[in-house]
This record gives sequence, structure tokens and C-alpha cells, in this order.
Amino acid sequence: MSLKSLTLFTTYDRDALSVLRIIGPTKCANLQIVNGIENGNFRLDAIAEGDLVILQRHICQYYSDYQKIISLAHSQNKPIIFDIDDLLFELPENHPDRLSGYYSEALLPMLQAVIEADLVTVATHPLRDYLLTYNSNIAVIPNYLNDSFWTLREIPELLDHNEIITIGYMGGQTHRPDLDMVMPALLTINQKYPGRIRYHFWGIDAPDALRDLSQVDWCPPASYAYEDFAEFFQTQVADIMIAPLCDNFFNACKSAIKYLEYGALGIPGVYSRIAAYENTIANGQDGILAATTDEWVSALSLLIENPSLRLYLAKNAQQKITNSWLLSKNYQRQIKHYRQIIRAKPTARRKSPLLSIFPVLSAQYYDLINRQKNKLTETQHSLQETRHSLKEKQEVEQSLNAQLQEHKKTIHMLDTQVIELKGEITGYLLSKSWRFTRPFRKLNQKIQISFKKLKDLISILLHKNWRVTKMLRKLIHKILGEN
Repeated sequence: MSLKSLTLFTTYDRDALSVLRIIGPTKCANLQIVNGIENGNFRLDAIAEGDLVILQRHICQYYSDYQKIISLAHSQNKPIIFDIDDLLFELPENHPDRLSGYYSEALLPMLQAVIEADLVTVATHPLRDYLLTYNSNIAVIPNYLNDSFWTLREIPELLDHNEIITIGYMGGQTHRPDLDMVMPALLTINQKYPGRIRYHFWGIDAPDALRDLSQVDWCPPASYAYEDFAEFFQTQVADIMIAPLCDNFFNACKSAIKYLEYGALGIPGVYSRIAAYENTIANGQDGILAATTDEWVSALSLLIENPSLRLYLAKNAQQKITNSWLLSKNYQRQIKHYRQIIRAKPTARRKSPLLSIFPVLSAQYYDLINRQKNKLTETQHSLQETRHSLKEKQEVEQSLNAQLQEHKKTIHMLDTQVIELKGEITGYLLSKSWRFTRPFRKLNQKIQISFKKLKDLISILLHKNWRVTKMLRKLIHKILGEN
């Protein structure tokens, strides 16, 4: 059976995981990719359209859909490939994804996928060695530099020995512990070469210890689409790049993709002395490896003080990438594994005793997760209602405050008028003519009181319930001159 198409189930077909591991190589081979997920919806009918089925790690968090995919693929005798490029079962205690529980829901289904897949593809040999306990059919497919959108940039001429040196780092927010590990070295370098060092961070923001320095630049991620990132990153410049990784089991299973991306830009790098880079870099030839803080300081100092060494390392790295790490020269190795799994015709799949217990464990686990999600939803709904009620109260408070301000203005105006009247009265009292006008004021006051009494009497007489003759009321009206 020939290989013409494959059905891919991945949550985002433009991220680095999908493009590096599946989409890039299959496009090089001119294979048709059938999307198993469109607009966030699983397409089970897509399984029949591909010669094999590939699942990437994020699919496992949708456990019920994962089970349907496996069941239908088996019923159609479609080979199943599970691709995983990180040892997520061994996340360090301080790793951001472990602290947030980002993968917790998917770990058990991931292990199930490793066990029941016809082929598991990984990026490194240490990751393969770890997973061999659960599946004997595991192929190492390295991450290569996709030269359909990465170009090896011409390395610039040497700069003056005393130029400003830019030390750069590119990576996501999950690399915070790795950056924290190398911070003492970066601070030492900043003190050792005052006024000569700039730091530039792409993706993750600068650590707290560097963030307030004037010579620190940060460029947040503009897009999570890998090709967009590659296009942007190839316009950036630096003199030295760093790739720190804490020395733990999780990082030991990572690939050297940063070495390829830094090398494509023609920038020499200092890399952590762990398996991911030790297995790729010739120390002192196409990169420098460092483990301790002293080694990091020594390596960075060496590159800062030796422009010729920077040029030497960058050229050697590009030569190695050209010879061994371009996707266009290596994609057939991956496609070969795909063709082999099709020819194997997995009609009699190996049965692991663990597989029978996974659905039981997963069902209990997902019941718990769903209950927690429902509680969280209820809490969020209650919080929204509280926020809505609080908003209404705030609006009422704002309205009352506005009224209060108006009242204060009115009071202020009346106070002003009282002050003016008091001033006017004081003026009258102090007037030289006060003693002459006093009798007239008293007379006016008496007239006003008499007139008020007369008005009160007339009001009583004019009241509808006052029983007087119609003639008397008319007479009163005439006296008052009213119609």
C-alpha cells in the first residue's frame, strides 16, 4: 500500500509542534494532509480519508474524542501514530506548566496513547529510551530546520573590539526557571563590562533582576504561528545568543532546535551542558557549552572579548546545519517510518494488560475533573452575578454622589447669598440714616402683617366650602378687582 495522505489530529496546525514535527516534513514529501479538526470540531469522517492517522499530544486532553478516534481507526485498520516531543510525564516541580496543572488532565490519556499506538515518534534518543518501557515501536525523528521558510543569513563583518555587545534570548514563558538559573552569570557580566552590554529578550520578558535596567529590551510574541515567528525572528540581530536549560530529566529529553534557529541567523551561542546540546554541538567549534555560573561567565566573556571567535563559531554552526540539519535533506527519514508502519498492516495489534485498566482509571479521573469544572463554572457564574450586583450598586452610588455634589453646590450658593444678605444688613445698621428710617420700617412691617391677615381672610371667604351667598362672593371679587 502506498502512502499518499495522512489524517492529522492536532489542536493548532500552525504552531511549532505541528509545523516542525508533521506538517513541514509531509509537505516536503508532497503528501496530502487531511485535517481531523476544523474550527475546533473533531471530524471522525476524516479518518477514512487518510492512509494513516497521526495524533499529537494535546489531543489526549479530549479523552472521549480520543477514544472515538482510536476505536474508529482500529475498525478501519488505519495505522495510528502518536507524536510527542517532550517528556511531560517528568515535569520539574518548579516548571510553570506543572504549577498551573496545564497538562495534568492529559497525562493519563497520553500514556494510554503511547501504549496503544502502532508507532510513537519522538524528537530525541533520551525520550525514546524513557518510553520504550511502554511501547517497543518508537522512532526518533529529530527536529530539523525547515529551509522552506528559514534562510541561513549571511554573517556580518567583524565589528570593532569595543562595540556594544547584545546578548539575546528567545523562548516562551515556560522557560522562566531556565532564565533564573543563568541570571547570576548575566548580572556578573553586566558588572564586568559596564556600559558595553545590552540584553534583548524575545517572547519571555526579562527576569526581575534585569527588567529595570535601561539596556534591556523585550519583544513580546506577536504570533504563535511558527512560520510568522520565523519570518519575524530572521529580521532580528544580536551578537551572542544564550540557551540555558536546567539540568533535569525533562530538559535532558529536549531537542536542540534553538541551536538551529540561532545558527540560521548567523549568531554564535552559549548553551547549557546537557544532553540536548551535548549530542549536537562540538564544544568550542560551533558553540560553547556551560554548566556552572563560572562557566557561563567565562564563556560569555570569551565571546565578548573575541569577535573573531564569534565569527568562527557562527560559520561552523551554519556549515553543520547545511550539512546535517536542513529539513529538505532529511524529511525522507521520517516518511520512511510512515511507509513502514503502513506496510506492517497492524491487523493483529499487541495487547497490553495495562490497556484494559486505562478506560476505568480515566473514567474515574474525568468524572472528578468534570465535577471540579462544574463547580468552577458555578463559582464563576456566582462571581459574575456578584460583579453585576456590585456594578449596579456602584452605579447607584455614582448617581447619589452626583446628587450630593449638586446639593453641595446649592448649599454653597445659599451660603454665599446669606453672606451677602448679612453684609447688606450690616450696611443698613451702620448707615447714618438708620435712626431716621426706623419708624418707616416699623410701619411697613405692620402694613405687611395686616395685609397678610387680610389675604388669609379673603382665602377663607373664597373657599368652596364657605357658606355665604353668591352675591357676597361677587362683591368681594369686585372689591379685590378680580374677574
